[in-house]
Amino acid sequence: MPLAAGLRSLAVGAPGTVRTNEWFRERYPEVYAEFEQKSLAQVFHTRDSNPDSALFDAAMASYLGDPFRGTRERRVLGSDESQLELERDVAARAVRAAGLAIDDIDLMLVASFPSAKVGVGDAAYLARDLELGRPAWNVESTCSGGLACLQMACSLVSTGQYRNVLVLVSCIYSRACDWSDTLTWFLGDGVGAFVVSATEPGHGLLAVHAISTAETCSAFQYRIEDVDGSGHRPILRSGTSSNRALRDTSSRFVRDACLEAVRKAGMEIGDVDVFICNTPLAWYADFFAQALGVGRERTISTYDRYANIGPALMPVNMHAAATKGLLARGRVALVFTVGTVSTAGAAVMRWGDVAVDPAT
Repeated sequence: MPLAAGLRSLAVGAPGTVRTNEWFRERYPEVYAEFEQKSLAQVFHTRDSNPDSALFDAAMASYLGDPFRGTRERRVLGSDESQLELERDVAARAVRAAGLAIDDIDLMLVASFPSAKVGVGDAAYLARDLELGRPAWNVESTCSGGLACLQMACSLVSTGQYRNVLVLVSCIYSRACDWSDTLTWFLGDGVGAFVVSATEPGHGLLAVHAISTAETCSAFQYRIEDVDGSGHRPILRSGTSSNRALRDTSSRFVRDACLEAVRKAGMEIGDVDVFICNTPLAWYADFFAQALGVGRERTISTYDRYANIGPALMPVNMHAAATKGLLARGRVALVFTVGTVSTAGAAVMRWGDVAVDPAT
C-alpha cells in the first residue's frame, strides 16, 4: 500500500537588494513618461475584452492607470551576490528545519528558472556545493516547476523509492532582464525549498491535477542579446500575442485544474480551508478567488513584497500562509500554479507537522 507523503519542512529566501518603483522613474524617465506605449502596458490591458477574459479584465481594471501595474517593490540579485549561493543556503535551511543532515537526503529536485548556468540546470552544481553525494535532477515547467517537483517527490516517496527528497525552487528573473523594457518592471527574484518525506495517513498530498498550457507558447520568449555591453545573455521579451494568450486562458486554467484536483481528492471546494496560488500579478489573488467563487480572505498574496518571482511564488506563498497561521495541522490547502509555455496544476494537501524555517 502506498505511503502518505508530504512536506516535512519549508524555507524561503530572497536577495538583499530591494528595488522600488522610484529606481525606474529616476533611471528611465523617458520610458516612464511613455509607459502606455511600452511592453508592460501592451501585455496587460483590457482592450477587446470578451467573455473568456471578462473576469481577468475586471480584476485588472483598477491597475491600468499605474505604469507598474500594481508592483511596489521587488528583490533583485546584486552584482556581488551569487544565485547558486542563495539557492544553496535556502536548501540547507530546509534540511536543518526538517531535523535532518544532508546525508539523510536521498534525492534532490531543482526547478531553477532561469538557471545560473546557460544550457543546464543548477541541480549538479547545488549537489556539489551541498556535498550531497546523491542524485540531483533538474525539473523545468516554468512557473509551475514547484508543483511539478512536489508531485514527483511525493510519488517517489509514497512508492518507497526514496525516503527524503529535497526540492529547491528558484527564480532569478533579474539575470534575464533588460530594465529599460517595462515588461521587467513587475519581475523579481526569490527562492524556496522544502523536504518531502513520509507522513501519517490522511496527511500530506491528497490529489494533483495538471493541464497543458501549450496554447500560450506565443506569450513570452527568450532572446540572446547584449543589452548593456556586458555580453550576450538570454533576455525575456513579450510575444506577439501575449495579451490575448494570458487573458483568454486564465479563468479556464484555474477552474479546470482546481476543480478536478478537488474532485480527485473526494472533496468539494467548500472543504478547502486555504487557497494558495502563485501570484504573478497584483490582482491575481482577487481574480483567482473570484474564478473559484471563494472568499478573498481564504487566499494569500506576497506580491506587494516580492512582485512576480515565477515558480518561487508557490513555496514563498505557502511559507507566508504558514507563518500567518492560515496553514495549521489538519487544515486542507489547495495550491495552484500556472506557467506559460508549460503546465498549470493544482494540488490538494492536508497540512501536517511541517517545520517552517523562520528566516525570510
